[in-house]
Amino acid sequence: MARVVRAWKQCADLDCVRTSAALSRLPEAERKAWQNLWGQVKTLASGDSVGGLEQARHNLERKRWADAAEIYLRFPNATSPLRGCCRAWASQSRQRKASSKD
Repeated sequence: MARVVRAWKQCADLDCVRTSAALSRLPEAERKAWQNLWGQVKTLASGDSVGGLEQARHNLERKRWADAAEIYLRFPNATSPLRGCCRAWASQSRQRKASSKD
């Protein structure tokens, strides 16, 4: 299951209902439904540590730093020289999101 939903996160055909820009154009009820689905996908996709780490590497290759950092932080026992950088990146990303909402 984790492998299937990870594929959904990368499928370009689903960009129209996955990206922030696309979701912002949808009616509120539909947007919330899709956001809920993608939240569930994120949870299911992280259920497999090997696949999750593969997804993190995939994000790094595509310079999707915040996405990679979020995944690496879900696996505290994983060894990676990037873990410290991921913690710092995630912290800064959360701070930027919080300040942009104000």
